[in-house]
Amino acid sequence: MIEIVKIGVDVLVSLLDKWWNAGADERAALEKRTLEGIQVMRGEQKIAHEEIAARDTETRRILAEAKKNAEDTKP
Repeated sequence: MIEIVKIGVDVLVSLLDKWWNAGADERAALEKRTLEGIQVMRGEQKIAHEEIAARDTETRRILAEAKKNAEDTKP
Protein backbone atom coordinates (compact mmCIF):
# COMPACT_ATOMS: atom_id res chain seq x y z
CA MET A 1 0.00 0.00 0.00
CA ILE A 2 2.86 2.39 0.75
CA GLU A 3 4.08 2.01 -2.84
CA ILE A 4 0.58 2.79 -4.17
CA VAL A 5 0.45 5.97 -2.08
CA LYS A 6 3.97 6.98 -3.18
CA ILE A 7 3.05 6.55 -6.85
CA GLY A 8 -0.19 8.47 -6.26
CA VAL A 9 1.68 11.35 -4.62
CA ASP A 10 4.22 11.44 -7.47
CA VAL A 11 1.38 11.62 -10.00
CA LEU A 12 -0.36 14.40 -8.07
CA VAL A 13 2.87 16.42 -7.78
CA SER A 14 3.40 16.05 -11.51
CA LEU A 15 -0.15 17.22 -12.21
CA LEU A 16 0.24 20.20 -9.88
CA ASP A 17 3.50 21.15 -11.58
CA LYS A 18 1.79 21.04 -14.96
CA TRP A 19 -1.12 23.06 -13.55
CA TRP A 20 1.21 25.78 -12.31
CA ASN A 21 2.66 26.22 -15.81
CA ALA A 22 -0.60 25.81 -17.75
CA GLY A 23 -3.22 28.14 -19.23
CA ALA A 24 -6.79 28.45 -17.90
CA ASP A 25 -8.29 25.63 -20.02
CA GLU A 26 -5.40 23.32 -19.25
CA ARG A 27 -5.69 24.15 -15.55
CA ALA A 28 -9.35 23.17 -15.48
CA ALA A 29 -8.57 19.82 -17.12
CA LEU A 30 -5.64 19.21 -14.75
CA GLU A 31 -7.75 20.10 -11.72
CA LYS A 32 -10.32 17.53 -12.83
CA ARG A 33 -7.61 14.87 -13.28
CA THR A 34 -6.12 15.76 -9.89
CA LEU A 35 -9.50 15.37 -8.16
CA GLU A 36 -10.03 12.06 -9.94
CA GLY A 37 -6.57 10.94 -8.79
CA ILE A 38 -7.39 11.83 -5.19
CA GLN A 39 -10.63 9.85 -5.41
CA VAL A 40 -8.73 6.82 -6.75
CA MET A 41 -6.19 7.05 -3.92
CA ARG A 42 -8.98 7.27 -1.35
CA GLY A 43 -10.68 4.25 -2.91
CA GLU A 44 -7.45 2.25 -2.78
CA GLN A 45 -6.90 3.32 0.83
CA LYS A 46 -10.44 2.23 1.73
CA ILE A 47 -9.87 -1.17 0.09
CA ALA A 48 -6.60 -1.58 2.01
CA HIS A 49 -8.34 -0.77 5.31
CA GLU A 50 -11.10 -3.27 4.51
CA GLU A 51 -8.49 -5.95 3.74
CA ILE A 52 -6.74 -5.25 7.06
CA ALA A 53 -10.04 -5.44 8.94
CA ALA A 54 -10.87 -8.75 7.24
CA ARG A 55 -7.47 -10.18 8.22
CA ASP A 56 -7.95 -8.98 11.81
CA THR A 57 -11.36 -10.65 11.94
CA GLU A 58 -9.92 -13.88 10.54
CA THR A 59 -7.03 -13.75 13.03
CA ARG A 60 -9.45 -13.29 15.94
CA ARG A 61 -11.53 -16.23 14.70
CA ILE A 62 -8.47 -18.47 14.43
CA LEU A 63 -7.26 -17.49 17.91
CA ALA A 64 -10.69 -18.10 19.42
CA GLU A 65 -10.85 -21.51 17.74
CA ALA A 66 -7.34 -22.39 18.96
CA LYS A 67 -8.27 -21.34 22.51
CA LYS A 68 -11.44 -23.44 22.37
CA ASN A 69 -9.49 -26.45 21.09
CA ALA A 70 -6.89 -26.01 23.83
CA GLU A 71 -9.60 -25.90 26.48
CA ASP A 72 -11.30 -28.97 24.98
CA THR A 73 -8.05 -30.99 25.15
CA LYS A 74 -7.22 -30.12 28.78
CA PRO A 75 -7.21 -33.19 31.03
